[in-house]
Amino acid sequence: MKKSEEKIRKTFRLSDEEAADLKAKAEQCGLTETEFLRKLILGQQPKALPDDHFWNKMNELYECHSKLKRRAEQFGNDPELHLFYSERANELQDLVMKIIERFTLPDLN
Repeated sequence: MKKSEEKIRKTFRLSDEEAADLKAKAEQCGLTETEFLRKLILGQQPKALPDDHFWNKMNELYECHSKLKRRAEQFGNDPELHLFYSERANELQDLVMKIIERFTLPDLN
């Protein structure tokens, strides 16, 4: 390990309530307690992971995206319709990615 990559161990004390709160918040975000604290130190606000309902809706949107892509392929001989459906598929994919980023990536303070 290079000198700049060496880790420094820090020890600190928390009350039982603080320790339980840290553990619960880290778990809600799908992070270890260390990862959670690092994000906070770096000025990021970790977010709780979305629930199954969120991911089911994202999957439904991806299914729509796949249907648009298949429709574009069906119109391979018609450049206008192929382009139209391809562009709509790309727009939907971009939208889904933005939604996922908005609800999963930490906010910057």
